[in-house]
Amino acid sequence: MEDQLPDYKWHDIKDEFFSACQDLRVGELVHDTHFGLMEAMSAIALMDPKMDAGMVCNQSKNPVLPLEKAIEINQVKVKDLTGEELVGIMDTSLSCLVTWLEGHSLAQTVFTNLYLHNPSLIEDKCLLSFSLGQLKVVDLIRDAVMKANVFEEEDFQVMTYGFKLASDWPSHKVSALLREAEDEMLKKLRSMKNDSEPTDENAVAQIQAVVARLKFTRSLIQIFLAFGKEKCTGMEDALRYCKQAEEVAQSCISTCSLGMQPKKTDERIFQDFPCMMGFEPLINQRLLPPSFPRSMKIVPAVGAYEHLSKVIQRFERVTDVSQVNSLQSALNFFAEFSENSCVLSRSVLLASFLPTNKRVMGQVPFVDYLKEACKAFTAPPFFQLKSISQDIKDKVDSFFIHCVGPFAYLIEIYCHNRARQRCKFALALEEFSAIQEEAEKLDEILNEVMLKMDPNRKHLTCFSNWITHYTVHAMIQYLIAGFELDLYAIHEYYYVLWYLYEVLLSWQISIYSRAEGFLIEHETFLEKQKTPKAAKKNKRKPKARVHEKSVRLVQAKQNIYAGLFKVLQALQSEIKIPFPDMAYTDEEIRYNHRMTPFAAVYSPPVVIYQHFKETMQALPQLGVETLLEAAFCYFHQAKNLLEELSKIKEASALMLICKNNGVVARLLQEKRFREKKEPIRFDFGAHLYFPLLKINI
Repeated sequence: MEDQLPDYKWHDIKDEFFSACQDLRVGELVHDTHFGLMEAMSAIALMDPKMDAGMVCNQSKNPVLPLEKAIEINQVKVKDLTGEELVGIMDTSLSCLVTWLEGHSLAQTVFTNLYLHNPSLIEDKCLLSFSLGQLKVVDLIRDAVMKANVFEEEDFQVMTYGFKLASDWPSHKVSALLREAEDEMLKKLRSMKNDSEPTDENAVAQIQAVVARLKFTRSLIQIFLAFGKEKCTGMEDALRYCKQAEEVAQSCISTCSLGMQPKKTDERIFQDFPCMMGFEPLINQRLLPPSFPRSMKIVPAVGAYEHLSKVIQRFERVTDVSQVNSLQSALNFFAEFSENSCVLSRSVLLASFLPTNKRVMGQVPFVDYLKEACKAFTAPPFFQLKSISQDIKDKVDSFFIHCVGPFAYLIEIYCHNRARQRCKFALALEEFSAIQEEAEKLDEILNEVMLKMDPNRKHLTCFSNWITHYTVHAMIQYLIAGFELDLYAIHEYYYVLWYLYEVLLSWQISIYSRAEGFLIEHETFLEKQKTPKAAKKNKRKPKARVHEKSVRLVQAKQNIYAGLFKVLQALQSEIKIPFPDMAYTDEEIRYNHRMTPFAAVYSPPVVIYQHFKETMQALPQLGVETLLEAAFCYFHQAKNLLEELSKIKEASALMLICKNNGVVARLLQEKRFREKKEPIRFDFGAHLYFPLLKINI
């Protein structure tokens, strides 16, 4: 065997290497085509315990044993487990599951449970069913996240390291096995209560705790199975199972103390991992790729159940998506859901609303859904035409088919984590710009066709106005995401706020106004088509403007941003806003950096820095008090607009901001408040995108 080993003729070049290094000056680096600074910085020193994760195994005092060896020496029990031991093992296993959901690897979390390596060796039916249930839950979660494909490396780890996830056990069989184990434990519980001898109350409570954990695992499987039904027919079942699981989770939280508690150890590597029977934190350490050791702490049992309860509550919210009936309301739902969610709940939401077959809720083709959205927004006259050439129909159909990708991506963006959404919106702008040009050309063609058929009717910019509306929406989301992620310095708020209120929100109001005009034309045309009697009857019922509430909300937001801009303008005139050292940067570089993605947009065109400066210089030179009074008026006007929108959920938070900022604008008119070292602070605690102004009194 030794004769077959390759004979490497290694040469020691250490002395020559260090000698050559002497010729390098401080700060100089030598690099090769395939080994540069990136490779040098990411390289690790193999066999170094501080840098190589695989060397952590050598730090343990006890040998790391697989399940078979641990059973042989009676270190791990596979039968005749007590209620206390079962509760402890189940709680620790669920704690590892939650730690995996927080972004750690399966090898370091779930599969530190030796029982999951080979469940067929388990003789205890209760533990066997739970172990299979745990593997099936992992499989269902992994499948749901991978199908949606909206996870990042920091969100979720999908690698299984070659472990089997009970693939030979169908979900319904595992669920049935869990139910059988529950029934057996309940029979045992009844026999204990009917026994003539005094019952051990603690033992009874432990059996009840085991039953609760089996039921909880079974409920999790049923939730995923319900969400996975075709055409979203399982939403009601999913909601019922969620309610059941949430109720059982509270029972599990209250009984965590009944389980076997982890042993205490002096070994440093086990300080953040529960030392429980059947768990070996280092069992899979050699499976990990050569990398730096990751700091990881297993979530405590109570925290794990609380985490899963929150996930289940988000699942309940997912079931509400079946009530969404328009594209705009879908975007609003996804945006609101994204504010407080996890990668698993976002994945389930996306898979429910827009599966891989691109049918909304698995039923309506997304192309038809977009057509209905366009009709509702601008009511293009094309859709009322009865006799139209097949060539024109094909062009319109082709346009909406091309819209599927960008609009699906726009919805998908909200299912990514908040930190990644901003760069995704920048990519969406490029896609929308392409279909904007197509929409404009299509509008021109349809307008010519309409004029030939009926000189009194025009198609104008119905399709391009609709596309531009969502393009501007993506542009606004890109800019305001910077507030949430705290990307902007205070001195950058000046031009970001200006771009929002002066450019983007103004465009949005203009788009809504044009859309309202198209809808009025459509209503007028329909009225003319009716009989005189029906037309006279409908005159008594004046119809509300479709986009009126949306326009008012945008106007309110525009006024808030305008008020904030005026406050900053006033403070900048007195040099109360800190600026960086302009020797290394300038305002133009920063402005262009923030607005770079807008250069790809066809409409509205990007406002270059020179135009921004010219606009600022053209403004009348007003005094500080005058600017602050203007800011107060903007906040007051926004509050008045929001009072008419009290039913909108966002309005109450915005009204609070208007009232607070109006008071601050008035206080800042007094010089003593502006003379403070830090005259103003921006607090985004009340709203992600609209700050509360705070001053030190």
